[in-house]
Amino acid sequence: MQKALSCSRLRPTILRSFIPVRHFATPTDQPVSRPERDPATPPGPPLRPHLNLPVNPNHGLYGFFRKIKTEKGVEAYETVEVTATESGRSWRAAELRRKSFQDLHTLWYVLLRERNLLATQDEGLRRITGEKMSSNGTRNLMCRQAMARIKCILGERRLAYEGALKIHEAQRQVKAQVKVEARQLNKDNFKRKFTERKARWTREQKRKQAEKLKAIETQKAKEVEKEIEKEENRAGSVAARGIF
Repeated sequence: MQKALSCSRLRPTILRSFIPVRHFATPTDQPVSRPERDPATPPGPPLRPHLNLPVNPNHGLYGFFRKIKTEKGVEAYETVEVTATESGRSWRAAELRRKSFQDLHTLWYVLLRERNLLATQDEGLRRITGEKMSSNGTRNLMCRQAMARIKCILGERRLAYEGALKIHEAQRQVKAQVKVEARQLNKDNFKRKFTERKARWTREQKRKQAEKLKAIETQKAKEVEKEIEKEENRAGSVAARGIF
């Protein structure tokens, strides 16, 4: 009990802003409505009149007690709840799965505050009568069940998130492998085209060189034929002079 009280004293401002009602997940594009508080709240009546100490009515420790109105219309806090004998059920997992993370976070602290309130009532009754309230045990069990289901749903979302991360990582690796293969294919195509171009250029060079050699041989053959023709003409002219 003391541990629960010490944990709750650390968050008085958070607990005051929570509304213990059920509502569906709030869209992210709309602001979350919160109860407005009057910054200049007048101090309430002193708890101990003989000490005459002012008390803030919005203090977080009042979350451990239920506020009731007496027959005279005066608000008061009771430490032991004996009027309500029935309570609602615990939250179902199907209902909690429709909540956002912020709603689940808020509901967790609402249930925690309810458990602290029930523990405060049990402690007050134990000090008075030495016994515990059986109805509070059932309510505490329903709060614990709802909190356990919140944990389970958060675990489901965590597993789904990790699974999505694994799928994204696998897709990223596949895309990276495709890029590497495409880059290697481009390199192979470039080498093949370069080799084909080089081979074609080599064949063209050889063909041109062969044509050049053939042209040179043809030119030499023509020159030799011209020389032979000249020699034949000269020999014929000499022979003609000798005859005549």
